[in-house]
Amino acid sequence: MTKYTEEHEWLDLDGDIVTVGITEHAAEQLGDIVFIELPEVGDVVASGAEVVTIESVKAASDIAAPLDGEIVEINAKIVETLGLVNEDPSGEGWFFKVKIEDVGALAEFIEAKAIGCPAQTRNDWTAYDLVSPSGIKVEVKSSAYLQSWHQKRPSRPRFSIRKSLEWAPKTNEYVGQSRRHSDVYVFCLLSFRGDKHFLNPLDLTQWEFYVVRTADIDELFGDRQGISLREVQQLSQPYAVEEFPNAIESAATTP
Repeated sequence: MTKYTEEHEWLDLDGDIVTVGITEHAAEQLGDIVFIELPEVGDVVASGAEVVTIESVKAASDIAAPLDGEIVEINAKIVETLGLVNEDPSGEGWFFKVKIEDVGALAEFIEAKAIGCPAQTRNDWTAYDLVSPSGIKVEVKSSAYLQSWHQKRPSRPRFSIRKSLEWAPKTNEYVGQSRRHSDVYVFCLLSFRGDKHFLNPLDLTQWEFYVVRTADIDELFGDRQGISLREVQQLSQPYAVEEFPNAIESAATTP
């Protein structure tokens, strides 16, 4: 399944490899392309980092990495034959393939797009994952029944709710008390349990999203570091991707 971003890029997932290209609309807006600079195979990229430079008769543009990962293949044909991007942007005109680090990064990407967060570089030191346009701090946790390794049976999904200190970049140290820093947790479950050949994390119908106030987690689970899917389901109904942005707003404003 192909996913389209607000930046007019398309993403196609095969296992843990995401192929990235631009839409026909983007190609039309660019016009005739005169120069393309691609990343190198082996480059480790961060979500939101500019990895491709495009120059056309109309404008200059960049393509950002949609997720953290490693560049595993580039399409050298489009550098040799620049017209491929204009002629077949959704096919032979793809740009690069990136191996994503983990499903958690993909879950965070899906959620960021759903709630309207701008593209941003992931920061492992930040005390929470995302900030919604209305200022709600969101922690994203993911789990799945199916894993990349051989399984005799599906996993029992669990999610981390571990407390953490806050990192102060100015002093280069952890500060304050260990706590949960977000307003809301979103638990993202890759709920597909069928044949692995049909597992596609870019197919949003294979995901369920649960929204829980951080205050409720603090009250019910205290210093616990993990929570089961069953416990999550006792606190939230499952939401589809188009539903949970409103659920986040509702949870954050509920006293």
